[in-house]
Amino acid sequence: MRPEILTGAPEETWTKSGFMSGQEFEQFMADLFRTAGYKVDVVGGTGDQGVDLLIKKGRKLIAVQCKKYGRPVGNAAVSAVYAGAKHYGAKQAWVVAPEGFTKGAVELAKSTGVRLMGRKGIDGLLRDV
Repeated sequence: MRPEILTGAPEETWTKSGFMSGQEFEQFMADLFRTAGYKVDVVGGTGDQGVDLLIKKGRKLIAVQCKKYGRPVGNAAVSAVYAGAKHYGAKQAWVVAPEGFTKGAVELAKSTGVRLMGRKGIDGLLRDV
C-alpha cells in the first residue's frame, strides 16, 4: 500500500480515492467504519467467501464487500456478499462501490435485502464521523 494515499483525516484521504487500489479502498473503508464506531475485522483475500470486512455495532454483524472497479458493479458482487453473509452468520450484507451499480445489481439487492452504498453513501458516512 502507498502510505501517502491513506494518511490524514478520512475526508482528506477520500479526496485521493481515485488513485486507490482495490486493497487500499478496502483499508480506507475499514478505517472509516472504525471511525464511525464499528468494530472491524478485515477478512478479504483468498477464501474470503465474498466478504472483505465484517463490521459490528452493538450486536449487529454486517458483511461488507468493497469494490473499486472504475465502473458500476454488477450483480455478482451482490450474490457473493449475500452468500458470504450467510456463511459468517451476519444479519446484513452491504456492497460498497464508489462508481455505483448496474441495474441488475440494484434489482438483485432489492430482492435479497443487500444494501448498496455508492459515493453518496460514503460521503454521508464521512459527514457523520
